[in-house]
Amino acid sequence: TQSYLTKLWNRDEMKKKGNEKVSFVHLLSRYFTLIVLIIAGSTAVYWQINDPSKIWPAVTAIFIIACPCALLLANSFTNGNILSILSRNHFYLRNAQIIEEMAKTTHIVFDKTGTLTTPRKQDIVYEGRGLNTEQEEQIAAVAGCTSHPLGKALAGFLDKPGRLTVEEFRETTGEGIKGIVKGNVIKLGRYEYITGIKNPHPGTVVFASINNKLLGSFHFSNHYREEIPELVSTLKNKFRISVLSGDNSSERETLKKMMGRDTALLFHQKPEDKLNYIKYLQQQGEKVMMIGDGLNDAGALKQSDTGIAVSEQVNNFTPGSDAIIEANQLSRLYQFIRLTRANRHIVIASFILSILYNIIGLYFAVQGTLSPLIAAILMPSSSLSILLITFGSSNLLAGKLGLLHRNKQA
Repeated sequence: TQSYLTKLWNRDEMKKKGNEKVSFVHLLSRYFTLIVLIIAGSTAVYWQINDPSKIWPAVTAIFIIACPCALLLANSFTNGNILSILSRNHFYLRNAQIIEEMAKTTHIVFDKTGTLTTPRKQDIVYEGRGLNTEQEEQIAAVAGCTSHPLGKALAGFLDKPGRLTVEEFRETTGEGIKGIVKGNVIKLGRYEYITGIKNPHPGTVVFASINNKLLGSFHFSNHYREEIPELVSTLKNKFRISVLSGDNSSERETLKKMMGRDTALLFHQKPEDKLNYIKYLQQQGEKVMMIGDGLNDAGALKQSDTGIAVSEQVNNFTPGSDAIIEANQLSRLYQFIRLTRANRHIVIASFILSILYNIIGLYFAVQGTLSPLIAAILMPSSSLSILLITFGSSNLLAGKLGLLHRNKQA
């Protein structure tokens, strides 16, 4: 909570406007306070009529025995322990409220590029005029200026040491990039962006030109993360799933086989299209979890009920998301969701135990038979029992889910 990045992450300008959530704990606490005041007032009136000497001992004992400390600790201590467990597994939440929002998820939306696929592994084949070393260096320099996964993959594929200086770099979202290297205008992107002629090509293709002369094209084959098929197999039995992609539909059959026939697949999706799709699902009453790479998906991540940015390096700051997950921990997403759902059950169970304790204590307090001193001794014992229950329960479940100890891969 005290880290610099977390403070920056939770600044007012980073929060979701018009979508602030209130924990169910705060809603319950209002009724708790009102009920205690009514009981205390009724008890005071009763003893004023029957035995005024018992008014203050009885009322004082009521306020001590009905202290909401246990209720507060049940929520904050459980949330704190859950956040700690998740962070040890390289899954970082913006704040404790995100735990409750994750637990309500009904629909999971995946971005494809950089999320289901990994930018570290791309099968790339070049077709066209032969490129000399200088041309490759210039193309690699421009490709390395973008944060888009295809650009990073292309720069890695060309693998040229010593990056050349790029001037007047410009990126057109969903179309391509261009820059000037050693006086040459380098353009990379869609065929239409390069030539001005509409001619859609199947598959994921990046065309290259130098000084407006088309040289050739780089053909990309997606490499899906190895853990995705097993993860989706688990998730699709529990949630509705959608996949959004800014690429063309060449991967449709592969995705259908992997994600299942019931999964909604949308291609040629620009950032605003992804944002509008999230809004559409929410209008249908869905609680949406969006999982993307945090770049082109920033708007959709911020709009969703729970936005999770997948990162190859967790210290890449993504202010538009609610959570950041290390890429190699994506396979444990379902375990993380189960843990957040258990969080609510643990808190409610603690509430019930605390309320039962309060009812028993109040039974004796309203009769004037429970002294304030005894109530003051019993009250911290209740708080201590709640701490032990919440800590023990959350750790026990985390252990069953394999989350209690950070794995070797993490």
